[in-house]
Amino acid sequence: MTQEDLANKLGLSRNYINQVENGRKIPSVQTIFKIAGFFKVNPGGLISEEDSIIALRSVINHEEAQHTADELRNYINTIK
Repeated sequence: MTQEDLANKLGLSRNYINQVENGRKIPSVQTIFKIAGFFKVNPGGLISEEDSIIALRSVINHEEAQHTADELRNYINTIK
């Protein structure tokens, strides 16, 4: 299967698939699940620990994600 074939089947661009494959782009969780579903594999098997850490840092540094994290913390504290 070519990158073009995969991109067409997943509704992504060939360039994006190439960047993910070559480590220049980290896919979103949604995209990881989409790829995993297509290949019928566990999503966790598609990412390395290093990729997970890099993705987590980028999310944590994002203001909206920080707000969401704060809301989640508040919710967890209310149900304890």
